[in-house]
Amino acid sequence: MFGTNEEAGLISKCFHRIFRNIGQNIDNKVLFKPIGLENLTPTIDSDLDMEITVRNYIFKDEKVE
Repeated sequence: MFGTNEEAGLISKCFHRIFRNIGQNIDNKVLFKPIGLENLTPTIDSDLDMEITVRNYIFKDEKVE
């Protein structure tokens, strides 16, 4: 299920596929940022570029050559 160092298992392959697809379907405009489980705070323009940069880093598509 988890795989080995040489070959990824089912769970890691599923997570990789889920996050790769999520990354392609996220809106470029971040209006709110989650705080905790039920609270949201509006983002300000100065933080917007940082939020987008961090999000793009998290959801980047890893290309293995």
